Amino acid sequence: MVFLRAVWTYRHDNVVPKVEFSDHSIDPEEVDANWTSRGEVKYPKPGTWHPALFCANSVEGCPSRNCLNGLDAIQSFCRVPESVEFHLPVAEEVAESLPDSYFTCFEVYLMQCHLWFPLPKVIVRLFIRFGLAIGHIKPCGFQHILEILVLSYERGMPLDVDHLEALLMPKGSSDTVQLGPRPNRVIIAGFVSNYRIWKKFFFFV
Repeated sequence: MVFLRAVWTYRHDNVVPKVEFSDHSIDPEEVDANWTSRGEVKYPKPGTWHPALFCANSVEGCPSRNCLNGLDAIQSFCRVPESVEFHLPVAEEVAESLPDSYFTCFEVYLMQCHLWFPLPKVIVRLFIRFGLAIGHIKPCGFQHILEILVLSYERGMPLDVDHLEALLMPKGSSDTVQLGPRPNRVIIAGFVSNYRIWKKFFFFV
């Protein structure tokens, strides 16, 4: 169990709470008074994302470093609906050659970019407009689009695909594409970029 904890820490040592949910510079007494007046219970402060420890039972011949019980732990921890199926690749399946009716998803998308399911329609429509598959996006690109969406929801300003297209643009022509801000359109900065071996941990959804 100590070894598994060390492996998990190595893979996710830079997981941090989302910036939007950090404490704001307001008077704590005003916050308490607000919660009291609304008659609601305070939400717990966000912490570092860590699912329950699990025994990593690797599958022989599997091209991904994920395992079945690891996917179950991630699906439970990230509260992915049961209707969403996680499929571990078999020997002949790779991230770029996937089964019909599935898309490639990397573990980092959920654990560090905080992707949620069901996927927001605006993300799917944006990728269709750019001619990109979900599995082609680098983690920083996913972080960018998801944090923009969360910020818009917090401000009560839902964005459509035209808004996102005006803010973001794909960069690069390799098998992985960076989705970043257009010139002079930066909204959020300071993303984690050291993802190490993120491509080795993939599955199909």
